[in-house]
Amino acid sequence: MLASGLIAMSFGWPMGIGMAAAKATSNSPEKKNMTYRRSDGTLYQERQKLPWPADKPFRILAIDGGGIKGILPATILANLENNLPDNQGLARHFDMIAGTSTGGIIAVGLSLGVSAKTVLDLYLTKGDRIFPSAPWMFKKLGRKIGTAKQLFCRRYDPTVLDHELARIIGGRKFGEAKCRLVIPAFDQNTEPYIFKTAHHPDYKRDWKENALTVARATSAAPAFLEGLEHSGRRFWDGGVFANNPVMMAVVDTLACYEVPRRNIHVLSIGCATDKPALAKHHLTAGLWGWRNAHAVASSLQNHDATGQAGLLIGRHHLLRIDAELPYSIAMDDYASAKEKLPDVGEYLWNENREVLLSMATPLASDFEAVYNDR
Repeated sequence: MLASGLIAMSFGWPMGIGMAAAKATSNSPEKKNMTYRRSDGTLYQERQKLPWPADKPFRILAIDGGGIKGILPATILANLENNLPDNQGLARHFDMIAGTSTGGIIAVGLSLGVSAKTVLDLYLTKGDRIFPSAPWMFKKLGRKIGTAKQLFCRRYDPTVLDHELARIIGGRKFGEAKCRLVIPAFDQNTEPYIFKTAHHPDYKRDWKENALTVARATSAAPAFLEGLEHSGRRFWDGGVFANNPVMMAVVDTLACYEVPRRNIHVLSIGCATDKPALAKHHLTAGLWGWRNAHAVASSLQNHDATGQAGLLIGRHHLLRIDAELPYSIAMDDYASAKEKLPDVGEYLWNENREVLLSMATPLASDFEAVYNDR
């Protein structure tokens, strides 16, 4: 019933090659007509690491993407939050939270003091308006029509989601987060755009963004929800390339802090990840046969990220909680998610209650951003 995993990777380029590549990019004739690329700010040197107490663990919470299936991690986290001995919120019990898509919404909310129960209630009570479906007697026909619509445009209007996120997050800045955040999205340059709090002197920009902007950027699932246009840049869902963000969190920790790998402890929570079966006909299948390629890629990325993170910090330091269900729930299937996932979440909470409380009960180190308005 449970799946577990970790991931961690680091890529390095010889300085000469990296600098030559950067120079060629900045001098290219197309450059003048393009939006500033995130990668233009790449530093071709080792990051100066900040000190971290040698005897103190660095605790990470990583939350997968999955649309309305965010009901699953929200249920687990609401139970954890409700059973902690203080009333300071989950963000005070983790040194970093990484979240993609629906996991990014949860991460941003938790970091600003929004309770996991509040996010769960949003999904349970407003999910049918965020992902509206046809009446039950026309459900199959409605999904076919919706799928056909997706061939030409996004399936859902993001207005309700925007309204509900604004209601719980308000006008607060990303830099007001009470813990370190790593939130993936990507932009029109087809480059990863990882929003990070100012937990290192190199992270000078993202803290100024509105938290609502970050939550919408990471959750703008292509073909489902409209991409986000903001300050001359267009954003889409980070789940396209990092649905499980655990590796991003582990690598960022190792790059920013002098923390021994064995001192990094991770709680990684999935959204009932689909594991598409590949049949014999896939050996010779064409585009139609591989129409579920994105689901396959997402499953592979999840396993790869979990495995690599485990290799870096030790698999025993990573708790992966997810559900392998005998049925599939689509990321926009509100009715099925509401009916089944709360019970699955309660089961997973009860199965892992002791280890979850042991991991999360101590308060994390105080987080003071390098840059802020305070």
